[in-house]
Amino acid sequence: MIHKDYIRLNRIIAGVILLISFIVYFATMAPTVSYWDCGEFIATSYTLGVPHPPGSPLYLILGRIISMIPFNGDVGYRVNLMSPIVSAVAVMLLYLIIVKFITQWRGPVKDRKDVLVAFGGALIGSLTFAFTDSHWFNAVEAEVYAMSTFFTAIVVWLILLWNEREDKPGSERYILIIAYMLGLATGVHMLNLLTLPFIALVIYFRKLKFGWKTFFLTVLITGVTFIIIHNGIIKGLPKLARGFGLAGVTFVVLLVAGGMVWAIANKKRMLSVAMTSAVLILIGYSSYALIFIRSQKDPGIDENDPETVAAAISYLEREQYGSVGQLPRRYDGLPPQHEVVGRPANGNKYSAQQNRRYMTYNLGKQWDFFWSYQVKKMYWRYFLWQFAGRGPAGSPGVTAMGANPPTHPTPQDGVDWFQFGLPLAFLLGLGGMVYHFNRDGEKAFLVATLFLMTGLAIIVYLNQDNPQPRERDYSYVGSFLAFSIWIGIGSAALHEWLIKRFGSNPGRKVTVAAIVAQLFLIPGVMLKANYHTHDRSGNFVAWDYSYNLLQSCEPNGVLFTNGDNDTFPLWYLQEVEGVRRDVTVANLSLLNTPWYIRQLRDVRPDSTRFVKLTDEQIDRLTAGLQRWSTREVTFPVKSDKQITWTVKPTYAKVALKVQDLMIMQIINDANWRVPIYFAVTVSPSNRIGLEKYLEMEGLAYRLRSYPTKSINPERMTAHLMTDIGAETWAQPFGGWDWQKAEGKYWFRDYNDKYLFRHLGNPEVYYNPQIVRLLQNYRSAYMQLAVHNFLEYQRLSRNPGVDSVRIDQIKQQVVDVLDEMATNIPEETIPMESKELYYQLGRLQYGLGNPEKLREVLDALLERHDLTLRDRISYGQSYLMELQDFEKGKDIFEGLYRIYQELKTRIQTGGAQNSGISQKAWSEWMKVYPEIVSHLVLAYKKLDLPAEAEAVLTSWLEENPNDQEAKRMLEEIRQQNNL
Repeated sequence: MIHKDYIRLNRIIAGVILLISFIVYFATMAPTVSYWDCGEFIATSYTLGVPHPPGSPLYLILGRIISMIPFNGDVGYRVNLMSPIVSAVAVMLLYLIIVKFITQWRGPVKDRKDVLVAFGGALIGSLTFAFTDSHWFNAVEAEVYAMSTFFTAIVVWLILLWNEREDKPGSERYILIIAYMLGLATGVHMLNLLTLPFIALVIYFRKLKFGWKTFFLTVLITGVTFIIIHNGIIKGLPKLARGFGLAGVTFVVLLVAGGMVWAIANKKRMLSVAMTSAVLILIGYSSYALIFIRSQKDPGIDENDPETVAAAISYLEREQYGSVGQLPRRYDGLPPQHEVVGRPANGNKYSAQQNRRYMTYNLGKQWDFFWSYQVKKMYWRYFLWQFAGRGPAGSPGVTAMGANPPTHPTPQDGVDWFQFGLPLAFLLGLGGMVYHFNRDGEKAFLVATLFLMTGLAIIVYLNQDNPQPRERDYSYVGSFLAFSIWIGIGSAALHEWLIKRFGSNPGRKVTVAAIVAQLFLIPGVMLKANYHTHDRSGNFVAWDYSYNLLQSCEPNGVLFTNGDNDTFPLWYLQEVEGVRRDVTVANLSLLNTPWYIRQLRDVRPDSTRFVKLTDEQIDRLTAGLQRWSTREVTFPVKSDKQITWTVKPTYAKVALKVQDLMIMQIINDANWRVPIYFAVTVSPSNRIGLEKYLEMEGLAYRLRSYPTKSINPERMTAHLMTDIGAETWAQPFGGWDWQKAEGKYWFRDYNDKYLFRHLGNPEVYYNPQIVRLLQNYRSAYMQLAVHNFLEYQRLSRNPGVDSVRIDQIKQQVVDVLDEMATNIPEETIPMESKELYYQLGRLQYGLGNPEKLREVLDALLERHDLTLRDRISYGQSYLMELQDFEKGKDIFEGLYRIYQELKTRIQTGGAQNSGISQKAWSEWMKVYPEIVSHLVLAYKKLDLPAEAEAVLTSWLEENPNDQEAKRMLEEIRQQNNL
């Protein structure tokens, strides 16, 4: 409770928090489409399409409304704006929640001391949460998790409001509003249902004194309520429709509504609240009708095609992703046949005996995996990112946390304990938790329940395998919100202690100073530390990369993409911006499903159709994996020719996936009538061995009916050599003049040229994943440069070629490298691939720029990821190309010294105690002759015969039959004697 004199102040502080949070989120919001699910959500909001299961219909409805308000030319910008709004409201609600928790043990806010304790603590806790890593990440893009956090915050605040006013007439309305919020939240994300235990316990502690019998009865009732909502309403109504039709669903809904009317009419208070709550949940859940109604209209994005009852059930059950059980935990090395509970690789069900064996598969490894990977790495690491800090694993002061999978596709961040100076937020939260349990155990138990249910309970339920394609921290923001309550309580406890320690009046002044200090040292430091990495303004990579990928394709092309991150931004450009709708995007992961194959078949008219299977053939093809042994595959070409290549098994070395069969089917059915492309991000294993027929045309490989030269230089030049650089494209998209010709869309006057907006802007942050993706541009530039360089070398060796022509080709190489440096500067987009960087240096050397090669080699030697072979190659370049014998000597002396040390350790301690694997030692033995020969060469060039003689003598002791070494040694000795 708050005294009426301070209610207005409380509201002002809440409003200020709302404003501060919104300003920060708005300033850092993505200006257009981002990667992962954002493109899909924006596109399906704009077109009211059907996103991936289980759908987010309420989000789509709200997204559609805001997308129609023309306050910005970019639809992605408009839909993105929902996240800053709801995220800021969630922070404001957190402030109000913390105030309520503090007043529950301290009593009403009735004087200035109470204001400092309650309002000051809530201010610190809420603003700390506002600038946490994951909540901020969700707040600046078009995703459902920001809105899910809002629903979590509002139901927690509402139940605390009910708890405060339960003894007043009409307090039931808060329970009813909560029920409606829960129903609405199902149309955004199911995470909100995890607040049910918190709600139930608030009601329990308000109505009853603690007793084990009543407590467990409350837990049981909560579980039943969850099952009724989740299984009975969300998933149960479609199943009811399958058994009894829509009439059955209508009957049940009317029965519930009739029960509500009867209970209200007969003044059955508890029953009327329960039945009205059920009706309100049904009303909120009714947003799901959008999914099934819109699917009937076959929108451009219609995932799972849930227009029948059976398909709707499959959609809500997420059958596309397989079922996940709690055992076994998905530890490293789990055999493929144990990947899905109760369903082996061939799609048939296990027998009861097989299931028992499956469920108990290596429990020791399961526990280790559960604790080290699923708990420590996939939750505690994320938790500590928020309140301690986040940094690259391996850096000083950074803890990796949990098992680090060597097969993970990207390096993973660890916990940087000193990112925020000291982990004060973490320490304050721990102190607040202890203090809360000491002062108000019941309410502390409530917060702990919310904390665990929205954190570790999700980990247990999801049973995530290793590796995950991306970090999953965004899912646990509800848990981070709960911990922020304890941060606020810890801050309040500090204020309370200061007032007691220094007395009333001096204590107030000290407390004000403490609040200001905390604002600077906790949320202030977090704001500063996290701002740049969370600032999406100016980041147009997803838009531009997708545009460039589409422009890589000829009219009516078929473009195979790898997965969600490849596909969703393309859907956005096609469905929202109208870019290159003639190109059909074929997502390889979805190509394993029958509904998607049917959609690809029906998307084109007969003249350009590239799938000619009947429904029955599609069903047979997708029924299960097809056993396959390595064999040659041949397809005819129009001109009485054929292409032949070798296809190896792609699943467990014994079978082909449906997507692989469909690639071959599409090649066959297209019959060279439409161009077929693979995005460069599609891995070689998913290109089923077609490499010799794939020709690079920028960001995509085109399938040819003949062996290719690896790149198409004309198309590559058209795409990459552009005057549309960082300055030209510095402004956001909006109002550009479009032109259509030959079935293609482009910006007028720029035709097929690629866009590179803001890649040279040092103010724009590009995370490591984006930087890795942008290397695809560099790879394309480098391949074009190498192609031109080889042509330059060929012409230079031909005395009959005009020197002017040779100079023109050389200039083309220079122009390509200059264009790459202009559009993708190393200052903002580091060149991560050491191989590519080394190749760049050698190219520059071949063009007569040895100092550039030296610059590259010096930079490469500073890296920490160099292999033994890398160091030898770089040493060779210093010796042979740069004639820098001193530098070459230093490199090969170091390698020679390491080899001798390793050999001594193996001879004295044995291979097992040497600290080096057999494989690594074998590699050293293979390259040792090269190390010796290059070291001797360096010594000879530097006129160090004694050193050369010592190395050769040592070598001949081990290799007495090496005649060339004997000759060199004799030559050195003769020179030395002279």
